[in-house]
Amino acid sequence: MEHTFHSMGNIELLSSRPVVVFASRQTPTELTALTDDLARALSQKGLTVMSGWQSPLEKRFLKVFLKGGQGAVIWVRASSLEPRMRRYVPEVWWRRDACLMMAPEGASARPTDKDINHRDALILEHATSVLFLSITAGGRLERLGAGLLQKKFPLFIVRHPHNRPWMEQGMLPVLPDEPFTLFTR
Repeated sequence: MEHTFHSMGNIELLSSRPVVVFASRQTPTELTALTDDLARALSQKGLTVMSGWQSPLEKRFLKVFLKGGQGAVIWVRASSLEPRMRRYVPEVWWRRDACLMMAPEGASARPTDKDINHRDALILEHATSVLFLSITAGGRLERLGAGLLQKKFPLFIVRHPHNRPWMEQGMLPVLPDEPFTLFTR
C-alpha cells in the first residue's frame, strides 16, 4: 500500500537507499558509545539515514550523525509538518539538499497511535534495510522487528549482549567498523 505524505526538502533522497534507524525508548547506557561510533561511521560513508528520531538513542544517533557532516537525513514525523521544524537540522544540510522531512497526510499536531503506525509504514515503504540500535522485549519495536523478520526484510542490530535475542532470531549483528559493507550492497 502506498502512503501519501507532506514533505519539505530534497524528495530525491527517497531513492538513495536509506537505512532506517530504530531504537527502543529504554536502552542500556552501554549502547551509547557504540551508537555514537556507528553514527559517525555511517555519516563518514555518506549514507542516507531515515527515522522518526523520537527515542533518546535515536536522537543521540542523529545528533552525532549530523556532526559528521556527510550523508543525508530523512526525518519522518508522526505529527503534522510545520516550517519551523527546519530548525532541528542545521541549515548547511538544507543548503546542500541533504535533508528531507516528511509526515503522513492527515497527521495531527499531537501524534496518536494511529499516526505513529502510519509514520512507521511510511518509513518502511521507502526503506532498503533497517538498523535497530536496541530493542526492548515486549515493546512496539519487538513486534515490528518480528514482522519484518517473517517478511525476510534486511534487518541489522548493534552487536551487544542486550540485543542477543534478536541476533538469535536472525537479525544480522553490526559493529561500527562494519556498516559500510553491510548497507552498500
